[in-house]
Amino acid sequence: MGLLFSGCDEGMEEGSPRNNQAANDWNGTLAEKEEIFIENLEGNVTVLRIRDGNKPFTGKVTIHGSNGEQRVFRFREGKKHGLCTIRDTAGARTETNYLLGVEHGLHVQFGRDGKERFRWRYVNGKMTQDKK
Repeated sequence: MGLLFSGCDEGMEEGSPRNNQAANDWNGTLAEKEEIFIENLEGNVTVLRIRDGNKPFTGKVTIHGSNGEQRVFRFREGKKHGLCTIRDTAGARTETNYLLGVEHGLHVQFGRDGKERFRWRYVNGKMTQDKK
């Protein structure tokens, strides 16, 4: 998958991701993500920053794999925040909730048939309950 670039940078905020999406809704391949963003470990949390300007990213990142898999991550100030979803080509998916960079809330894995397989609950990065 490739991105088509046209026009000039007029109106783009310095430190914004350069692609054809809104600055807070980025779509692309893993290779394109690595060109636009950089990840740094800060304390015990990974922070996603825009390479051009080193600004922490806030918004949604959707990564499309070469085999059709899809990863959707939401960020606040560079830290995973909210529901993040990973889908493989066979239809299985994992949903994990984050609070400012750490797992917080439900982590659920679904099989190819869409049925729930496993469920965990996290509070501030620590598993507190194993339901299935």
